[in-house]
Amino acid sequence: MSHQSAPGFLLPKFKQTNHPHTHKYKTARWIALRREVLVRDLFTCRMCGVLLSEGRQSPRSAVVDHLEPAYLSPSLFFDQSNLWSVCKGCHDGPCASIEARHNDPSRIKAEKLNYVVAGHDADGRPTSPNHPWNRSA
Repeated sequence: MSHQSAPGFLLPKFKQTNHPHTHKYKTARWIALRREVLVRDLFTCRMCGVLLSEGRQSPRSAVVDHLEPAYLSPSLFFDQSNLWSVCKGCHDGPCASIEARHNDPSRIKAEKLNYVVAGHDADGRPTSPNHPWNRSA
């Protein structure tokens, strides 16, 4: 089954939250844009290079991340040039850490783009010991 037709792969489930942009993730516009970004990026994490998987629990699960966070740059929410595909491991690890350290959207974007995890093995696992998948709990 291709990623494009896999049930649930392109239409994530949503948690209830009071975040002002949450409702946008449920729109047809976001769902279509998310699919375009995943296809553009060849279903590959732009940070570590692993092939993205369907679902929401795996560290390899596909996430479309805002380079400049939506809460800091709301006008860029639907701007494809502000979006990239990352795995859940990179989204919940390096991306979250970078966003927590800074309040300047352009600095956040620059740090995300400069965070490079070099290489992955034949199974698609990142080889860098700094990647969240390879850190000890």
